Amino acid sequence: RLASEAVALRPGAFVRADEWSALRPEQQHLVRVVAALTSNNPPTRAVLARESAAVVHGIPVVGPYPAQTQFCLPGSTSGRRSRVSRTTAAPAGVEVVRMNGHPITSLAQTLVDLACTRSLRSSLASLSWALRGGGASEESLFGLIEGQRHRPGIMRALRALAHVLDGGSADDEPLHDGAPRRGDGPERPSGERAEP
Repeated sequence: RLASEAVALRPGAFVRADEWSALRPEQQHLVRVVAALTSNNPPTRAVLARESAAVVHGIPVVGPYPAQTQFCLPGSTSGRRSRVSRTTAAPAGVEVVRMNGHPITSLAQTLVDLACTRSLRSSLASLSWALRGGGASEESLFGLIEGQRHRPGIMRALRALAHVLDGGSADDEPLHDGAPRRGDGPERPSGERAEP
């Protein structure tokens, strides 16, 4: 009976199904993040990242959120995935802050990570929000992009940032047709995304 009345977030963490279904997608993801960070087995060296960091920072994201809490391991060359979390490798220079005692990618780093991995529409919405009062500066974003210039997807992030600074928004026409561009990193099969 419990299975039909509750949604399992991770081992030992449940939420009532009716309350879960009443939440917006970003709220559902935030509940997953809180469950991960307050569990009996929280990640030790991992840093909250990408969409999971975005919901904590309040960054708007266009499109679906992952079902797993997102982490990165700065300076690592490998990651891991489970039913409830995904941890990816990240450059050693990833900008990390602490929020409520937990390591999380900074606002600017999270924006760059999202722009490297999410759709152009989502990147434009996130960057526009951040630069128009969300707390990020173009200098901090350009600095991170320059420091991570060999990272897959970084040229896509640079184009999205330049488009926003030129007055573009997520409602504008796409910058390109979605075909990989030189400098975006290796081609990937359809459905796979580059990870920070």
